[in-house]
Amino acid sequence: MKTEFQTLLGELRAMRLSPMAACLEDWVAEPANRSRTVIECIQEMIDAQRQKIDGSRVKRFFHQADLPPSICLSGVRASAARGLDARMVAELGTCEWVRHGHQVEYHRLAELWDTLDELERKERKKFIMRLTKVPLLVLDDFAAQKISAKQGYDLLKILDARSRNKRSTLVASPSHRQDWETYFEDATTADLICVRLDRAVQVIELKRITPP
Repeated sequence: MKTEFQTLLGELRAMRLSPMAACLEDWVAEPANRSRTVIECIQEMIDAQRQKIDGSRVKRFFHQADLPPSICLSGVRASAARGLDARMVAELGTCEWVRHGHQVEYHRLAELWDTLDELERKERKKFIMRLTKVPLLVLDDFAAQKISAKQGYDLLKILDARSRNKRSTLVASPSHRQDWETYFEDATTADLICVRLDRAVQVIELKRITPP
């Protein structure tokens, strides 16, 4: 037969409050806690549940970002010689912006085109709308290969909406900024896209290190 305490733990778990149940169970099992107050016990239970929620939230954000699994911060060589500030990399590496709920979505440009081509018209529209609203959109391999007139138009539509909605866009490219326009089939679209990317921009240009 279950005791009242076991019933209480079961009810907490049934309400999906397992971290609180585990904390309460540990609290009761620890003799040193007998001299502590009920308020302290409740606070510990709340903290345990909050840590679980925060951890799940961060995992969800990272999953939604769809970052490549091979990316590792330890593989980034930050130095003045490369034009990459080590302190800035360390600060971004804490991912505090993710923990505070700033969602991010990552796409390689070539894969983004493939995704758009595969979607039905209605789903395609919803997908593009999502890209215009996410707080931070990362576009990797920008200007790494030719961009058709249709692809350029889609990209302009996304970046124009993001600019109007004051959303941040991070572009990573293997090409120099002055060469970007040459990758677009349509020169007018290229100019309009680059104008939007150049607004309130912060440029980090990595420098090639020549071996000794």
